[in-house]
Amino acid sequence: MIDKKLFGKRLKELREKRGMTQEELSNLLNVEWQHISRLENGKNLPSCAILISLAEIFDIDIRTLTNYNHLNDNINIDEEIAKLLQISTPEQKKLFYKIMKTILK
Repeated sequence: MIDKKLFGKRLKELREKRGMTQEELSNLLNVEWQHISRLENGKNLPSCAILISLAEIFDIDIRTLTNYNHLNDNINIDEEIAKLLQISTPEQKKLFYKIMKTILK
């Protein structure tokens, strides 16, 4: 399920990374620039056709296009750290420990 607000933030991030205006992107998509604005503001969801076109424009797959976990303010950091530690090797855990210990001094 696509989260409107987070997708909007992700779209804006990708557009700005390419140095594009909303109008330039809307021209590539053959839509009104207001449609891009509504997408970026989390008011609308993109159609499947728009998703496919955006992926092509940004030269990424749709999964990458809709990956906005790094933008989610509600992410549970403790859970994410625990997941990372579970899949880490003993050497990686030692390195993580040293880094955290240095940061928290």
